Amino acid sequence: MEGLLTSDPEFLTKAIRYYKEKLPVKITDDAGWGLNKEDVRTAIALLSASHKKGGATLKKIAIIAGSLRVAGLGLALILIAVVDPEPTSKLAILFVGGTILVVSGGLTVLIALGVQWAVKVSRGSLEIYPKGPSDGGE
Repeated sequence: MEGLLTSDPEFLTKAIRYYKEKLPVKITDDAGWGLNKEDVRTAIALLSASHKKGGATLKKIAIIAGSLRVAGLGLALILIAVVDPEPTSKLAILFVGGTILVVSGGLTVLIALGVQWAVKVSRGSLEIYPKGPSDGGE
C-alpha cells in the first residue's frame, strides 16, 4: 500500500486518482490539517475536508477535478482509436483529439497546482518546459 502526505503539493490529485481507481492508500496528515477517518472515507469527504481544514479553494478543487476528467476522456479516445477497426481517417482524428485532451488536461492540473511554464517557439519547433529559478519561476 502506498502512502500520501498532505504536505505534498499534488496531494489532492494523487488522492482522487487512488479513490477513482479504488486502490488502497495510507494518508499521513503531516501538514496538520486534522483529518480523521470520516474525512478520508470517500473522495467527496476528502475534498470537503481539504477545503475546510487544508485551505484548498473550491476553485482549485474544481479545476483539478475537471482537468482530470478531460485527461481521462483523452485517454479513452486514444484507447478507442487503438481498438476500433474503423478507417484510418477516423483513427487519426480520435488519436490526435485524445492526445490534445490528455496534454491540455494534464497541463491544466499542473497549472492549478502552481507550476509555471515557459513556452519557446522558433521556426520549426515548439518547446514547453517548467520554469526554474533562472527562468523567473520558483
